[in-house]
Amino acid sequence: MEKIISKLVIICMLFIFSCIGIWLVYDKIHDFYMGQQALNWKETPGLIVKCTLTEIKHKDDEGEKLTWKVELQYKYVVDGFTYKRERLAFGYSDTSFYDVHKQIYKKLQTSDKILVKYDPNYPENSVVVAGFNMSQLEGILISLLFILFLIIAVVIEIISKRDSLLVEKIKMV
Repeated sequence: MEKIISKLVIICMLFIFSCIGIWLVYDKIHDFYMGQQALNWKETPGLIVKCTLTEIKHKDDEGEKLTWKVELQYKYVVDGFTYKRERLAFGYSDTSFYDVHKQIYKKLQTSDKILVKYDPNYPENSVVVAGFNMSQLEGILISLLFILFLIIAVVIEIISKRDSLLVEKIKMV
């Protein structure tokens, strides 16, 4: 009975990790795809409403870790409708690379006017930086590493059981 419960727990954990891994990969590939789609979107002038370089504190067992992110808010007008959005780039997120975020922040401080790319079919969907960016690559790689870890765990589990199958198949007289 204990072996059955143990196997069920392992199967449930593998299922949960598989779902998380698949969702992560989908989400990151979707960011990449949308970034590529945005290259063909229409452009319109926008106005920066707010731009801050934000320090984010994360606490874990090893202590406190700092990451940074540029928080941007801009507005633009399409067909007489005003939209207010915050997306800098698809997949953009906080990281520990302060200098990169500082450069983005400094660039955005040079003017309050910005060029916004928006989806002509859904003008409320917009982005400031279209195309590929390193945040997308980082997200995809981390997601793939997550799935690779899962595959390695499954392979190790299978390999560790192979000799026990031999034992089970031995027939004594």
